Amino acid sequence: MMKGVYKALNIEYGERTGVLLLLSQSVFLGIFYGAFDIGATALFLDVFEAERLPGAFIISGLAGIILTTLYSKLQSRISFKNLAVINLITVAVFTGLLRFGFEIYSSDWLVFFVFVMMGPLNIIALLGFWGTVGRMFSLRQGKRLFGLIDTGQIAGIILSSYAVPVLLTFNFETKNLLFISSV
Repeated sequence: MMKGVYKALNIEYGERTGVLLLLSQSVFLGIFYGAFDIGATALFLDVFEAERLPGAFIISGLAGIILTTLYSKLQSRISFKNLAVINLITVAVFTGLLRFGFEIYSSDWLVFFVFVMMGPLNIIALLGFWGTVGRMFSLRQGKRLFGLIDTGQIAGIILSSYAVPVLLTFNFETKNLLFISSV
């Protein structure tokens, strides 16, 4: 039965493990995006007026430029394998710390910071993920497999987007979406 699935998805024998692992990681990355983005945006709009969005996006863009520049510099100094692991752990721990920050210092500026970091954390997570994918497969394989691997992110975003309203009906606090995204 699985052979039929692999054939239908155009996955060759030697690619199976890698594709399944990346597809799994892709789903969790999508859950991260969905949960973090919904949580950060809802928290922001709960505290700030919508007129503050443009300024927050500008600051977010600048933070994204700084983080991607740092990531680029680290690529030339650290092996990609180590950088990918450090990157994944850093994004998860940083996201968890943002959530933990509400237990220590719940303020409007923490909400602003969470919102500002939404874009940069998404970009850094994407850089690590697609850097890994690009190193695992040739260009020929990539043309065949990247669309499949990318569907995991879409599925994760859809899953988390539908899960949020359900969670909120059970008095799940919006800030706890950050915890879900860090896992």
